Amino acid sequence: MNIAERTIRQERLSELVTQLSGAPLDRSRAAVADASAGRGDGDSLRRVAQALVTIQTEAA
Repeated sequence: MNIAERTIRQERLSELVTQLSGAPLDRSRAAVADASAGRGDGDSLRRVAQALVTIQTEAA
């Protein structure tokens, strides 16, 4: 997967996290980026789940 595809995928995951959590898009982007760090391409569902957990934990 090239850089452009990876960037598009990460943006789509961020949009999904925003829709599911109600968090602002910039916060969702940061949470998805944190969940993706050091994990290569990885499993998209796990990244979304981790981003949601991060946002929920910070909101509590």
